[in-house]
Amino acid sequence: MTSILVRMSMMFTLLVLSSVTAPLLNAQILPREHHPWGRFEPGSWKRVRIVTEMYDDRGEIAGVTTQETTTTLVEVKDAELSLRVEAVREVGGKRFVGAPQLIRQPILSTEDEVSPQGTETLKLSGRDVPVEVYTNNSPEAGGRRVDTLYYSDSLSPYVLKRISISQDDAGHALSQTESETVAVGMPYKILSETKTACYVRTIQRVGDLSKYTMEVQCESIPGGVVSHTSREEDQHGKVVRRSTLELLDYCVHRGEGETAPLPRRRPLFPRLRRRP
Repeated sequence: MTSILVRMSMMFTLLVLSSVTAPLLNAQILPREHHPWGRFEPGSWKRVRIVTEMYDDRGEIAGVTTQETTTTLVEVKDAELSLRVEAVREVGGKRFVGAPQLIRQPILSTEDEVSPQGTETLKLSGRDVPVEVYTNNSPEAGGRRVDTLYYSDSLSPYVLKRISISQDDAGHALSQTESETVAVGMPYKILSETKTACYVRTIQRVGDLSKYTMEVQCESIPGGVVSHTSREEDQHGKVVRRSTLELLDYCVHRGEGETAPLPRRRPLFPRLRRRP
């Protein structure tokens, strides 16, 4: 049981980091206002809760982890932005407060990394959407990642489709992730307000594992993502992990010391607060 909890703790640390370090296009292709964090002013933040269930070989729940993460936009420059990530994790009834992490996320890529591939048309919500197609090659530990991005400059979430393939130094595929926007302009209840959102479906394959995620994104919320549900299966189709994400709170900083009023605030770990 202890080893499972340790693995879950490590997994959530990686999940937090990966959720705020997605690859991006350069500024000529993806302006700051189309970046899920770059469109906001420093001081903007959001808090989310992620609940993950892990299953054993018998299909029974082996452990549950709850993590609440606050991500704050610290600084925005021409080429990069900085995010502060603070996480509180509950594993096996025990509460762990992680050290704050400062993550620098590039907004720009060098021109030799981004290659235009022409234009295509995607079918989305019953209409044809013209997109520009780009490939982005970037080094990563032990190899490279090749991203193919389908970009619209007028329709959120702007990168409407992305195919990412991680390769080792010999060019062999290690993992493949495909994200595709499946609906746009949908009403979605966010705290006490109804806002316009889009739905993004992601399929990720790493070795014998496949992960399926349905995500809700809203461009008026810092970081974009307001909800997701996911399940992870082994090569036999058996579920090994499930997770959900929900938005708990957020703040849009307007500059000059002003912030947008929030529709509702929710306490951090309300169940834990009731304990003596």
